[in-house]
Amino acid sequence: MKIFREILAGEKHYFQGKRDFLLANAGLLLLAANKVPNIHENIVSQLKTGVQMAEYLINSCKS
Repeated sequence: MKIFREILAGEKHYFQGKRDFLLANAGLLLLAANKVPNIHENIVSQLKTGVQMAEYLINSCKS
């Protein structure tokens, strides 16, 4: 739980691998919850958008 909080607090460099994993999972959850705009034709593009949305939310401390 401590690592999760540190990632959300903006610790990027030390936890980069774990942060990438968290972003991928958060992006997938956003996609599954229909929070990703459905403007892309394929699932991979939608997942990339979900990851970008998750990264924005974490970096802006809105998560």
